[in-house]
Formats: sequence, C-alpha cells, structure tokens
Amino acid sequence: MKIFAHRNLFLRIPRAITMGAFVLSSVAIGSAAYAGEDDDADATSFSQVDHKVKGLKKRVKLLEAQVADLQTQLLPIEVSVDCTPENTISDALAAHSEGTGLLTIRVTGTCTETVVISRSNVVLEGVGAASVIQTPPNGVFGVSIVDNASNVTVRDLTVNGGTAAILAGRGGHAVLKNVVAQQALSGVMALDNGVLDVTGSSIRNNTQGVYAARGGVVSVSNSIVELNTLGVLSFKAGVVNLTSILPDGVTSVAATIVRNNSNGAVARAGGFIELADATIENNQNFGIVVDTGSTVEFFALSATGNRVANNAVGGVLATRNANVVISDVRNTITANGRGIICQNNPSYFAPAGFTVTGNLNGDIIGCTL
Repeated sequence: MKIFAHRNLFLRIPRAITMGAFVLSSVAIGSAAYAGEDDDADATSFSQVDHKVKGLKKRVKLLEAQVADLQTQLLPIEVSVDCTPENTISDALAAHSEGTGLLTIRVTGTCTETVVISRSNVVLEGVGAASVIQTPPNGVFGVSIVDNASNVTVRDLTVNGGTAAILAGRGGHAVLKNVVAQQALSGVMALDNGVLDVTGSSIRNNTQGVYAARGGVVSVSNSIVELNTLGVLSFKAGVVNLTSILPDGVTSVAATIVRNNSNGAVARAGGFIELADATIENNQNFGIVVDTGSTVEFFALSATGNRVANNAVGGVLATRNANVVISDVRNTITANGRGIICQNNPSYFAPAGFTVTGNLNGDIIGCTL
C-alpha cells in the first residue's frame, strides 16, 4: 500500500486503485498514438485502403469548398442600387463586406443614408446626372472611407450635407472623380491619416470646401472650389495640395481654381498648403491666409505657375510666425487689394528674380527676406 503525506495526515490508497489508473492512462496514450499514426501507416488490407480513400475524398471535398469560397471572395462583383428605403448602398456594402475582389456599386436616384466604406477595392459610381447621396438630418458624414480601406473610387455623384459630405479617416484612401460635394460644414475632409485625391470635381456652398487636419491629406486637381465661407482650410498638421498632377500622375492642362469664397485658402495652427499651378481668384477678403506656425509654398510645374489675382483685400496675408515659401519665379500675384502682406514676424522666402506687381495698394508689404 502507498502512503501520501499531506499536512501531517496519511492517506492510504490501495495498490489496486493506483494500478487501475496506470492502466487507463496507458490505454488513452496508446489510443492517441494510434490515431496519430493512422494516416501515415501503410495499408495492409483492402479495408484499410478503402478507409484511406474515403478519408482522402473527404479532404478533397473540404479543400474544393475552401477554394470555391476564396474564388468567390476574389471575383469582381457589380451591384445596382436604385435608391429606395429597401434598396441602399449600405446594404450592398454589408452583403459583400467579406469580399476582396473589386466591388462596383452603381447608384440611381437619391439615396438618403450615411455610407461607410471600410473595405478595400470599391467603386461607388452614379448613373446619370441625378445620382445623389443625401446625408440624413442625424447623419455625420455622407460618405466616409475609413479603417485603412484603399483602392476606393467615388465618381459621378453629388453628395449633400453632413459634418462632411465626404470624409477619409483612420487611414482610408479614396479618389473622387467628377463629384459635387456641397451644403456641408466641410465639402471634403481628411483626418487621422486619411487621404483624398479629388479631381474633376466641384466643391461648393460649404462652410469649408476642402478641410485637412491631424495628418489628413487632400490633393485637389482640375477642380473648382467656390462659394464656400473658406475655400480651403489646412489645420493642425493637415496638408492640402492644390496641384496640376492628376491622381494617375499625369499633368493636367486645367488649373484647380479657388474662387468666390470669403477667403480662398487658409493654413492655420501648423497646417500646410502647397500650390502647384493653382488659381486663387475673386475671393471677397484674402486669396491666401497663413498664420500661427503654418506654411504655404508656391511651387510651379507649368510655365505659368500659380496665379493669385483679384482678391478684394489682398493676395497673401502671412502673420504670427507663419511661413511663406515661394520656390519658383513662375508665379503671378496681381490685381489684388494688396499683393503680399507680412505681419507679426512671419518667415518669408522668395528666389532672386521673383516679382509682385499690379496690386492696388502695394505689392509686398512688411516682408523681409
């Protein structure tokens, strides 16, 4: 008999019981070993061969089902949404949320909903001029591209209302083509490392037409930004490029135009705006305002460069430790109330040969190289 000590107590366990436990454990271990060796053991009888063939058939069927499922996820899919309460873009996205192939959603009519695109490889396109996404009264964003979704295109659509008509956030990246973004606090917005490439579009009748902050980037090419309170706002590490480079890398002949806003383009609190062949014109106050540690850079790609003209109060106002960098002489600042005004210690740089002429009340005021 075995004796186990526990807290000065002695338990006497019959040897028969310990031997029985040993036998049961040995049987269990042997069964497990046999099950593991069964697949590798050579068949020595017809019944064993038959057993192995049946096992292989089951595995092949399982593999075929898995391959078919993967193929389904990878295949391109096209869906039509004729906007009704029972037929929405959101439902189409939900039905294919697990897919990885290109999902094309064609929209007809007016969809009153908030659309969230959180998967990659999506084309959202309107069919005909009356294709509209209307942000509902309690909605925040009309269309949002989020959660690192990439290869997303929104085209041939009008998007109305919301905090932003179209947002890229949390690493989302989308190309907007032939889009109208209007009647929102911000027409197009990029936040938190979101990226928007806007081309051939109209951003109008918003509080801010184009807005970037917190690492968001908006590139605008061959588009018109007009009739907003602020045409463009770059704020707190946001970047806005007004450029002639299209999303596919080709240079556009048509300039991006920022016009008929209260102020054309504003960089504030560490924002950055790059102008590459843009036109900033006919704004009610200033064409460009850059202040509180922000930067605006004039960079020319074409022979004409940037044009800042006919802005009522002034072409460029730089104030409070802001930076104005003119990288190329191919820029025109003319016919404004004033050309360039520097106040409260901004940094100003211009290359030799750069001139500012033809402004009503002075060309370069308070700026020193």
